[in-house]
Amino acid sequence: YPIETVKTMSKIVCAAEEELLSKGLQPLVPGKKPRTQGGSVARAACEIADFLDGKALVAFTQSGDTARRLSRYRVAQPILAFTTDESTRNQLA
Repeated sequence: YPIETVKTMSKIVCAAEEELLSKGLQPLVPGKKPRTQGGSVARAACEIADFLDGKALVAFTQSGDTARRLSRYRVAQPILAFTTDESTRNQLA
């Protein structure tokens, strides 16, 4: 029953999208999936902060990469990056 299956799947997707939009939730970057574990963690952190109405995202970083990954998602919360490396601190300032 391929036609019935597709109709059912379509109803499920439409209902899920409607539920997200009714709660004000939208994909952070539609269609863009992280390619690395670090990217996946950054995206998940942004989604959690958004869902829980977090006050800020905090990142501990040596190279600044973690803060840059978080900033790609253009979250509403400020990103606070901490590093012990002076050159990284200057780049992030």
